[in-house]
Amino acid sequence: MRSRSRRSTKTVALDPIVAGGAELVDVEVPDLDHYVAYTSVYFSRSRADMDAFLATRPGIKATSVAQVYADGLAHPNLDLFAGIATGPARPADDPEYYQRLEARERFQRDIIGVMAAHRLDALCFPDVRIAAPTHADVLASRWTCLEFPTNTVIASQLWMPSITVPAGFTEDGLPVGLELMALPYHEAEMLALAGDRLPARARPGVSAARVTAARAPGPPRAPSGTRRPGAVPDHRAS
Repeated sequence: MRSRSRRSTKTVALDPIVAGGAELVDVEVPDLDHYVAYTSVYFSRSRADMDAFLATRPGIKATSVAQVYADGLAHPNLDLFAGIATGPARPADDPEYYQRLEARERFQRDIIGVMAAHRLDALCFPDVRIAAPTHADVLASRWTCLEFPTNTVIASQLWMPSITVPAGFTEDGLPVGLELMALPYHEAEMLALAGDRLPARARPGVSAARVTAARAPGPPRAPSGTRRPGAVPDHRAS
């Protein structure tokens, strides 16, 4: 659930990008919540990766994630760590691991397809869907780690570059972040958009020249009057 103050903040945060020559297009990503949930492989492979890391660090007393968990060395509110420590020792031990990887490929193709269809340089969305939680919320386990309504896992699970820029504050004075996610290997265009978002005083030495953003191929843009949930910037060179 997104509050009115967050929606207003996001709209204001996009103004510098629009002033720099961007066009905003609203799009909808099919089955987004399903893909975000199913393509998560934290429990499938994190234990093996962390154990492999510990094996290369003889100076660390703990030799495995399971040992850290069994010895009670992790904070009790780290439910994600508990799930990792008690999960599969190897990715292949998860019977759905390879299906999750296949779903990730479909997820990325769908996202790239949406961006190509609208000739977009980046997708834009708030880092989280709610205002920052309080310490009391966290310590009371109001959400599990995987239930917390964050959007920052989208880019990481898609293996697509992203960056967060300051987006202002809620009515209660809490900071809000805005995430820009670009096509694979399009970091230059993404950074150009992020630079447009930052105030000039925060960018010493940056020239006024703009980077021409390469567009993904695709059919003609949808009519400008078509609006669907989710603001998306489409950068144009001035």
